[in-house]
Amino acid sequence: MNVKPYYIFGLLLLCIPGTSQDNFNIELVANVKFDDAWGNTEWSNDIWGYVAPDSSEYAIIGTANFTRIFSLEDPKNPQRLVAIAGASAVHRDIKSYGQYIYVTCDQGADGLLIIDMTKAPEVITHKFWKPEILGATLKTCHNLFIDEFGVCYLAGCTPQSPGGIIMLDITTDPLNPTVIGSINERYSHDVMVKENIVYSSEISDGMLTMYDVSDKEDYVTLGSVITSSNLTHIPWVSDYCNYAFTADEVNNGYVDAYDISDLSDIKFLDKFRPGETTGESSTPHNTHYINDYLVTSWYTEGVVITDVSDPENMVMVGSYDTFLESGSGFQGCWGAYPWLPSGLILASDMQTGLYILQPNYTRASFVEGSVIDTETGNRIINSEIEILSNLPNIEKTDLLGRYKAGVAEEGTFDIVFSHPMYNSDTFSVSIASGQSVELNVQLTPLKRFNLSGSIVSSDGSAIPNAKVLFINDRFTLEYETDNNGLYSGEAFEGDLDIVVGAWGYIQATEPLSINKDNSMNFELREGYSDDFILDLGWETQINSIYGNGWRRDVLPEIANVLRSPRNDDPNDIGKMCFYTSVMDEKLPFDVFADGITTLTSPPMDLSSYEKPVLQYRYFFFSGLGIEPPDDDLDVFLKINEDQEILLASYTELTQDWSAPENINLTDFSDDLSNVRIIFSAVEGGDLHFYNGALDVFKIVEGQNTSTDDLQKHNDYTVMPNPFNNSTKIRFNKDVKTISVFNSTAQKMASLIPINGIVELGENYPKGIYI
Repeated sequence: MNVKPYYIFGLLLLCIPGTSQDNFNIELVANVKFDDAWGNTEWSNDIWGYVAPDSSEYAIIGTANFTRIFSLEDPKNPQRLVAIAGASAVHRDIKSYGQYIYVTCDQGADGLLIIDMTKAPEVITHKFWKPEILGATLKTCHNLFIDEFGVCYLAGCTPQSPGGIIMLDITTDPLNPTVIGSINERYSHDVMVKENIVYSSEISDGMLTMYDVSDKEDYVTLGSVITSSNLTHIPWVSDYCNYAFTADEVNNGYVDAYDISDLSDIKFLDKFRPGETTGESSTPHNTHYINDYLVTSWYTEGVVITDVSDPENMVMVGSYDTFLESGSGFQGCWGAYPWLPSGLILASDMQTGLYILQPNYTRASFVEGSVIDTETGNRIINSEIEILSNLPNIEKTDLLGRYKAGVAEEGTFDIVFSHPMYNSDTFSVSIASGQSVELNVQLTPLKRFNLSGSIVSSDGSAIPNAKVLFINDRFTLEYETDNNGLYSGEAFEGDLDIVVGAWGYIQATEPLSINKDNSMNFELREGYSDDFILDLGWETQINSIYGNGWRRDVLPEIANVLRSPRNDDPNDIGKMCFYTSVMDEKLPFDVFADGITTLTSPPMDLSSYEKPVLQYRYFFFSGLGIEPPDDDLDVFLKINEDQEILLASYTELTQDWSAPENINLTDFSDDLSNVRIIFSAVEGGDLHFYNGALDVFKIVEGQNTSTDDLQKHNDYTVMPNPFNNSTKIRFNKDVKTISVFNSTAQKMASLIPINGIVELGENYPKGIYI
């Protein structure tokens, strides 16, 4: 993955509706906003603290064009001392050692900014250190860290490819460092070092890697681990180096905890994200450890404090939302520095600047135990445990049926235990701050029953490979018919929604018959209709830098009013649709970028239709790039596997689902006996963000627009058609029953003719019927 465009994109994101955290256990002391030379808000990035020999405290914050230093002599009124101009950039990183501050910048050609604080606050000087190292001039680095021995580790620098770590001695001459070693296994996005062990977040490879650099010229790789969301942004370790914590900078990402006491056997312990915004695209950025707490800058959620005294049970115990708008993605709190002797937290918000915060560190109240099946005594895996408190929290039992949970408060709480295959139950428990209570519970399994049946077409013939879906709010069960159109399976008590379908048939949601032996039989009408709740064999292909093509899934819970449909189309069955999506979810939103991805229907024989009309609803968004968008959504008719005809090309933003499209396929070809429909999302070469979506696909018979058209049929006449109040259907042969459909192929009624006539009255909507 090319990391550079990833950060350019971040600067361009729009605000997305979301839910923000409530502020608790953190109070605002002061906030300083920054404007550029034109009076616009200036982007803020990293934050660090500096303590002078006389114990004076300072805040150092990076902005789009400056490194700014503030005196915190009066924390309620921070005083800016200097603003050091540098390259215009999205990101700077800041660390301090002794009486010097070191700043990297990942754009431009600043090299390493070194700030001399020996005479601060009266005099603050600086230099840009740009040596020739590793065969090239030092211009940019993404990050840096300085260990307890005065070794500066530069990460993601231009002299290297892919951009590993450069080690500098800054103790001998702080203003003129000396290169003493390097690591260049993989791109290092961020680095933390303690006791000569380097902890490198290798973001492009999604892993944390440890290196022994006791010998700076001959490092040794000790071990690595893939983090939970496969986008390792930052590592930090506990005081005694027995635990490591990482933040994955990804949509709905986690902060992970690992046992690293044995680097040859790293153990995953827990992962955490705020319960209030689970599933709403919140993204962790930088996390830091202090006294068994993590202080994490969580972008649009602000600053989050997590109790990690038990790293297997991380619990949020404080938060302050610096981002005052609703949103997700690359907005809000960039960094949080928790180590000032005063106890203040320094935070930086990309849109709203510098924050001075006063935390109240409190211990969580913990509960743990096992969940057991009352009938078998077996432990239940993946049970959900929710403590009913002011802050939403949901944990799950592990492979041993054990759970650990906790809340920020202490007191008596109801705890709900649930599992899709069991009756939920609620238990009450008293828990205290800093303590853990054992609570073992038993759940009663739901009653099971057997299901079986047949799926046939309207002529009674069996339909093999048809899908049968049973759904409720707790579980989804899917079965498939055999060659005789028969299916069998097991379901659980409770209300069930049913969806039955196969390619070449109209989906059904009600059984044709139900027998006492729990047999459900279904009849499907011939036709082509797909709401995508079932997988009926659509094919996807992808040729893109970012993206894995079309995905059949439920839309993400957070949807931008411009960039994504607000909800699933309300006119279809279920909540599924096809939409373009990002590869490995490595960007904090669903997006397809730079390339082509196609979605192709299974084959169709439309020769039995008189006027086959293609219907669908689509969504299209393109934008947020540097150049004007050059993207489109194209629709093709593929004939006999060797000819493609363009049916439609969309370039205008829809803002939500389009109205149903109606394309008469006979206008494009006379031979429709073997055709497919292709939806092709095309994102041009200028790297815009692109989202496409598709739903409610069907082929309908083209509406007859006059009585003359209808009278071409010898079997019946319909007059008047369209009708306002009533219409009569007269048959020229003996007909026992008829089915009436509207122009969109929705079944309106099944009726019995009387004396060869059926009359439709005022209880039917006005319109055209077939």
